[in-house]
Formats: sequence, C-alpha cells, structure tokens
Amino acid sequence: MRIHGRSAALLIAAAACGTAEGKPVASLESVPVVEFGGLFQRVDSVMLVTPPNEAIGIASGYVVLPGSIVLTDITRGNLKVFSRQGRLLRTIGQPGDGPGEFRKPVGIVRDGKGHLVVLDLGRNMLSVRDTSGTLLEERVVPGPWDNVAALPGSEHVLLVGGRVRKGREGGVAGEQMALHDVDSTGVITTSYHSFKWPSNPLQATFTHYFAAALGNQVVTGAYASNRVYFVNRSTGAETSALIGGPWYRTPDWSHRPPPGVNNPVGAWAQQQILLIHLFAVDGGRFLAQFRSYTKDGDELYQYVLADTTGASLVSTQPTRLRILLVNGATAYGTVSNSEGDVAFETLRLTPPDQP
Repeated sequence: MRIHGRSAALLIAAAACGTAEGKPVASLESVPVVEFGGLFQRVDSVMLVTPPNEAIGIASGYVVLPGSIVLTDITRGNLKVFSRQGRLLRTIGQPGDGPGEFRKPVGIVRDGKGHLVVLDLGRNMLSVRDTSGTLLEERVVPGPWDNVAALPGSEHVLLVGGRVRKGREGGVAGEQMALHDVDSTGVITTSYHSFKWPSNPLQATFTHYFAAALGNQVVTGAYASNRVYFVNRSTGAETSALIGGPWYRTPDWSHRPPPGVNNPVGAWAQQQILLIHLFAVDGGRFLAQFRSYTKDGDELYQYVLADTTGASLVSTQPTRLRILLVNGATAYGTVSNSEGDVAFETLRLTPPDQP
C-alpha cells in the first residue's frame, strides 16, 4: 500500500489526533502504512570494509562521531572504528577478562561528557573511554542486564534489564525493576518500572527490555508485547499504550514445536512479529522497530513513528535495513548483501506530511 501527498498528510494528522477528544487512536487498523522510503530518505551509503581476519561478527551498537563510526562487535569481543568512508581504522580491545578487554560488548552510548560508555555483559562492566578509544575507567555493574541507553545532557546512563528490587528477593518470581539510572561511579541511583516475569516459560524467555529517553520521560518495552510504557523520571508515574501498524499480530504463546526441529524457540520466533528496539526522535516522538522473517529465514524490519500520547502516527512496510542508531531526525542503519558485505546507511526521517 502506497500513500502519497495530501492523503498521507490527512491520515497522519488523523492518527496523531485520534478521537475528537484528542486521545490516541483506539485501533492500530487506522495507522497509515507507507513504503520504507516514504518515511526515510537515504542520505548516504558506504560499505564497511574489513580484512578477512577482522570481519564484522554481530554488531549490536553504534555511535557516530564527527569523523568516524564506532561499533560494538559481540562476536569478536572488540570495538571497530571505521572512517565515514567505510574503511576500518582500528580495533579497540580484545576478548578477555582483563582491564579494557571484552567478553560480550552489547551496547555503546555517549554520556554527558562525550565519553563512550560500553556495556560488557560478559564482565558485568561499564567501560568508559574517550573518543579516541583510550580506556578511562571501568565500573562494575552486577547484572543481569539487557542493554544500555543514553540520558542526554547527563553524566548518568540508563541500564536496562530485570533486577530484583532491594528487600524483595525472590528470584524471577519476585518483583523486578527494568530501568536503572546509573551515576558516573557505577552506582544505581534510581530504578523505575516494576514488572513480574510471565509464568509462561516461552513468554518469559522473550521478556527482554529496551528503552529510550525522551526528555524527562523514558519509553520502554519488551520483545514479548507491543505495549510500551512512558515513565516520568522525576515522579516515577507511568502511562502505557499499544503501538504498531495494521500488520501487527500478537505473538502466539501456545508454542508447540514441530517434530524434528533442532531449535524450536528459534523456529517459533521466526513466525512472529516482535518489537525489538525503541529510538528517541526529535519533537518528543520515538521510533519503534519490529522484526519478522521471510520464509527463507532472512530478517525483515518494520518501523512505527509514535509520540508520547501513545499515538502511532505512521508505519512502514517490511525492509531488510536494520536501524541501529537515531540522532535527532537522522537515523543510521545497516543492510547486508548475500555475500555478507555490510553497507552503513545514513537516513533522514521525513514523515509523509513533511516536505
């Protein structure tokens, strides 16, 4: 379905306003769907070139600096620094448990001082570095965690993942907190958004959290649902909303693996549409990323632009391009070809109601 011109603008305005009372749309069926290029304009594309012994394994986090691109490589246990033309300049760190080494570097953000903060799940460590990659300090942060998110304008960062609230020990059956404000010494100063692990084992497996800061609010969600939560960092007050497009379907948790399947959980996941990431966007909006699969097992991504009222403004058709970072209205992502070559894409968010 392709939507153009004034019709698209009217549909998005209606989605943003919802009912006559100004409430968010009640049904995702009314959310307009555009092609990926109807929401994102490609600005630049470069191939990330590496020697065979430094090929990119699993890249899970990116930061973009004025003259370079830095990514976390979980498989190789290092950071890779590329020029803006895609040439590998150097690697930082190596697999290991010593100072400055990595076991599972899953995410990277910049703090209020401009330093790079890397979350290493394997060592339960925040590795703080300057923009040249020089190690400044390491902060032990006992997990478990899912990822790290930036808190713009602050020297703090946001650790995301389930932790038992102090005084409420009880393992996965106890009350958990999903968002944790961590100061410059690695101390958790405040935790937000309580939850309990689902009793369904499969659903619990996919209760993996992620978050993005929108001013004084944090929007958070999990793989297991398309419900997101808006948390006020000053008061802890919460609201929630269901987001998505008319293509969204609730995950089927009545999992019965077919006979002979070696990885039944993976087979189940490839039949679902799961929310996998949230990104802050200019203007108090956010971008939600959903993942599905082709019949051949290739990953596809769909995107929803939403606001803090909980209104889904516009959604996209599937694309192979995976967005990994959003700064303001500029998005950065990757797409791989059949040979495994990775192109780094720079995109500008241009909703159809904007010129």
